[in-house]
Amino acid sequence: MKIALHETISLANSPCVGVCSTSMAPFDEICRGCGRNIDEIREWESYSDFEKKKINVANWLKGYNIRQRREIKELMKPEGKIKDITGRLTTAKALIEMIGQDLMDHFGKDESIKSSYQNLVECHNLLKKASDDLPIDRQS
Repeated sequence: MKIALHETISLANSPCVGVCSTSMAPFDEICRGCGRNIDEIREWESYSDFEKKKINVANWLKGYNIRQRREIKELMKPEGKIKDITGRLTTAKALIEMIGQDLMDHFGKDESIKSSYQNLVECHNLLKKASDDLPIDRQS
């Protein structure tokens, strides 16, 4: 199983599902894949995140199977949820490692941070155990 850092499914991302019916004959005014019109597709990168989200929510509600809708369905499956949790655990461990490094860079081996650093190490170990204990197939 490939695990990346925690991924988000933003409604501000492109809803394209790779079946654009506005760019292939016979040309449609509205894409059958994502529900955007030709202008929305062409100008997508110029829109604010809010405008993109409005378009995507409207098309989702109209029944278009936009990319985010597909991804959330996958994420809600048990294996998708485990992948999401594993990604967030990996992110949390990385943050703890960065904080620990910052403590060492700033304070060195000053006794005043010893307890804080030990607590960070303990948290890191607990997160690693939580990740190791998840019901996933590690052979993939």
